[in-house]
This record gives sequence, C-alpha cells and structure tokens, in this order.
Amino acid sequence: VITKSSIPVNNLKIDISGPVVTETFTAGTGTFTITGLIPGMYRLSISSPSYSFKSADNVYVASNATQTINIGLTGKGSISGNVRDELGRAVSYALVTVYNPLTRITVSTYTAINGSYMITDLDEADYVSGCYPSSGTVLALDKSTVTVTGDFISIQNFILKTSGTLRVTVIKNG
Repeated sequence: VITKSSIPVNNLKIDISGPVVTETFTAGTGTFTITGLIPGMYRLSISSPSYSFKSADNVYVASNATQTINIGLTGKGSISGNVRDELGRAVSYALVTVYNPLTRITVSTYTAINGSYMITDLDEADYVSGCYPSSGTVLALDKSTVTVTGDFISIQNFILKTSGTLRVTVIKNG
C-alpha cells in the first residue's frame, strides 16, 4: 500500500471479507501478507483517518497461489477560502458548509474575524458548498460546487451580496 507519491504506508489496517473474514496490518514497506485463506472471492478494505477509503473488490484467491494486489491511497483534501461582501469587506462568523451527495455527510465551520475559513479531512468528491451569513445581516446566501482532490487544498471563495429590498405601495382605488 503506497500513497500517490509512491511512499509506503506502515501499520495500516486491512480488513478482508469473503469466505474467511480477517484483518492484517501493513509492514514498514507497505506490504502485507494474508495466510490461511480458502479459495473464493474476497474484498480488501482500507480505512484510515489520514487517507480516503479504498477497497479492492472481487479479488479471487486460488488454491496454493499467491496474488499481488496494488492499492494506492489518496490523502484527505481540504477546502479553504475567504468570505467577503460586495465591497470586499471580510464577513466574520458566516457559516460555511460542504455537503457530499455520495456519503450524505455535511461538514460546517464558521469564518474567522478576517473572513477566512478551512475545512479539513475531506474525501475526494464533488461537494455542494454554501455560505450563510450570520443572523441579523442583510446578506444573501451564496452556493456553488467545489471538487476536493486528496492531498490538496481546494480554494472556494464566497461573495455575499446584499439582499434586494421589495418596496410595496398600497393605493386605495376609488
């Protein structure tokens, strides 16, 4: 098991499911060996707080055979940016959310006093992002889509625009 940069990953848990259910850990070289499996189809799953979930499905194990499975890991990504109003002023305490439609997980944070924010530990995916002004303001919601790629920080800036005003004049007929 190696990263995208070809660096071996040590002590990573590998879950094996199929005719036999077991687990093992990678060695310092990123390699792992599983013995005692009976022939059949297996799934190898890797999950770690530092890397995006990976699996190898439909791995066939034959009798008296050795099989090599190469699994590349991708680190978690981040989204960072700034929230400003139409005049370029920082918007503090705005709520920034990202939603992963595949996992249905939403992660949120508030902007700092300088309008900056960062959301970390995100799996690779396309996220729907939104920025909601703090209560009591007249700024409108801003939404967009941002792609997170592992091992990178995606930049997503928001500009909150002043909400329009609807003025109604009632005139009496007659």
